[in-house]
Parts: sequence; C-alpha cells; structure tokens
Amino acid sequence: QPVTEAELRRQIEDYYLPTQLVNAIMEIGGIPEASIETDIGVGFLDIADYTSLSIFLAPRENQAVLNGLYTAFNSVLKRHGGYLNKIEGDSLMFHFGGVIDPVVKRMEPEEAKRHVARELFYTCVEMQRVCALFNEANKNFLMQGETGETRTVMQRAFSIIDELRNNP
Repeated sequence: QPVTEAELRRQIEDYYLPTQLVNAIMEIGGIPEASIETDIGVGFLDIADYTSLSIFLAPRENQAVLNGLYTAFNSVLKRHGGYLNKIEGDSLMFHFGGVIDPVVKRMEPEEAKRHVARELFYTCVEMQRVCALFNEANKNFLMQGETGETRTVMQRAFSIIDELRNNP
C-alpha cells in the first residue's frame, strides 16, 4: 500500500529529528523567531581510531556498530538531560542548557551554569565508560530498562564486535 505524503513526512521527521528536540520546541510553543543569547555547555565526541577499525567491516556491519554505539551514547544523553545536536561519521556533538532545556528554564542563571557544567562533566565521564564497555561487547551495561529495539541494535553491534575479536 502506498504511503501518503503526510505519513512520509512524519517518517522523515521521526528519523531525522531528535524526538527530544521536537518535544522541547513543542513545550516552548515554537521555534524562537529571533536569536537569543544564552549559556550552554557543548560536548564533542569522536571515536579514536574508528577509521582503522572500519576497514575490517562491511558497510552494513559498520552501520550496525555505529548504530549500536550511538544508541548507547543517546541513552546516556537522555539520562542526563542532554540534547544531541549532530552525528557525523564517528563523531557527535551534544549540548546542555539553552532555551529548549526545560530544567534550566526554572533556574537562576548561576544555578543553571553550575547545573550545565555538572551534567556536561558527568555525561562525558559516563560516555567514556560506556565506550570502554561497548568495546568489550559487555551486554550488561545498557540492557536494564531499555526497549526491545535498543537491545536489538546493541546485540547486533555486539555480535559484530565479538566476531572481530574471535576471528582476527
């Protein structure tokens, strides 16, 4: 059955726009019309030597490993209230604070800065831990409370990592 244009647009939005961002914009009632100067904390993450690893992977395996890794990182961001800005190759950019962050909206400016700094710091530390566990294909670090789809993505990535480790 053919997909309607409205359904296709919804699928595109669901795939390309982070739900967390869409929900935040809906909560504030729209996209701000003018530029707003505000304090935010920005984090960048790039996987060391991923290019060296990726030459051993077929394109679908490469995509499965990256999907697993970014699923894990996104889980950390959600837990800490961060926002994913951009994924490009084996790197991502995320932030805390700003006009779309409902937590800092209720805070005084100095309290908001401390909150953003703290969450950014602990998120980066946790992402390093998650990356180390991911590299070990440790099936226990993310599975608690995650959806079936998340588990499937992670298991697919882990099976590829296990295969690489066991068949050099």
